Amino acid sequence: MTQIPPVIWAQRKDKIFITYCVENVKDPKIDIEASEVKFDAVASDKKHYSIDIKLFKEINPEKSTKTVSDRQIELVLKKQEDDTAFWPYLTKEKQKNHWLKVDFNKWVDEDEDDEELGGGGGGFNEDMMNGLNLGGMGGMGGLGGMGGLGGMGGLGDMGGMDGFNYGDDDEDGPMSDSDDEAPADPADKSEDTTTPPSKPE
Repeated sequence: MTQIPPVIWAQRKDKIFITYCVENVKDPKIDIEASEVKFDAVASDKKHYSIDIKLFKEINPEKSTKTVSDRQIELVLKKQEDDTAFWPYLTKEKQKNHWLKVDFNKWVDEDEDDEELGGGGGGFNEDMMNGLNLGGMGGMGGLGGMGGLGGMGGLGDMGGMDGFNYGDDDEDGPMSDSDDEAPADPADKSEDTTTPPSKPE
């Protein structure tokens, strides 16, 4: 039974990356044409994979390359010389394909690739948007970890050190406990030997 292989893709302003995620294929047949790429292979587990992808725009087959490894087959499709904009989709048909995902290891936004702002947002298909939103949320979640800096409040414990006691506020818990246990002795000036001068009003 023939199956559609999982495919991931990414792009730059001058090229398209297509990767077939199939391991241990034997003698894969790959046809790179101007408007279509064809893939057909049998894996070591005897599964037969085949798919024809009609491209969003024509590419330059002569300058395109393919690399076959034990883990995957990667195509680098060279865009036409006058085609420097990001494609909004990989396929000619505007539709969601369950077998097609974004290759986040290679993906960059258009403004990052070409330093032209405002052009990348419109070029994302639904799969891309879903993936990027999830990735973005994950990244923002990491920023939430910055809340951990609240732990810096623990530095307030340093206020319990005699040399850093300004004596102007009672916000630090350890200092308040110290005051309850041993009232200050006006005659004992030992705590003032390393106290910084009072802040100017």
